[in-house]
Amino acid sequence: MDIYKAIHDPLMTAEQAGDYLQLAEQTVRDMAHRGEIPKVKIGRALRFRRSDLNEWIQKRVQHATAS
Repeated sequence: MDIYKAIHDPLMTAEQAGDYLQLAEQTVRDMAHRGEIPKVKIGRALRFRRSDLNEWIQKRVQHATAS
């Protein structure tokens, strides 16, 4: 485990990820369950890393501009 990432890129809840993405918490949960956004599953809990979400956003931006 990368200790730097664990300290400087803490896990976010679905609510926090929703705030970050400007989406409803339930939308984030639905997208995560469908595999549309990156998630970390700890038991039954969903968590999200800001860096993973940033990479996901960047890929979507690149696809949008490539069309």
